[in-house]
Amino acid sequence: MKKLGLIGEHLVHSKSPKIHQKLAEIFDKEIIYNLIETNEESLQDKLSFMKRGIYEGFNVTIPYKSTVIQYLDGLTEEASIIGAVNTIYLKHGKMIGDNTDYFGFKESFIRSIPKYHNKRIILLGTGVLQKLSIKV
Repeated sequence: MKKLGLIGEHLVHSKSPKIHQKLAEIFDKEIIYNLIETNEESLQDKLSFMKRGIYEGFNVTIPYKSTVIQYLDGLTEEASIIGAVNTIYLKHGKMIGDNTDYFGFKESFIRSIPKYHNKRIILLGTGVLQKLSIKV
């Protein structure tokens, strides 16, 4: 059984456990998905749960999507370009940060292209949205 979790602050209203449990049922997988409340002072300690084999993966939410990078062993190309991580997994004993928002944004953008072909569009946003749109 895989043990996974969401790291962040103020997680009491998060739907992540229900979403992940439902996906696990659909794909016939057994998981435990916990909400892991933390603050900046204990973030590194919570991440060490993965290195110690207690957890196999984490999702990361605000306010730690950028802060968490300093504690990781590596980043995917997307996470490196965007400068934010929302998923952490183990690969050969190393904690790797990824950003899956890139793939969701890319798919939405590609599906919209036929509607806006030969039209000018403006994407408004800063930070992650700006970096996502440049990468896509």
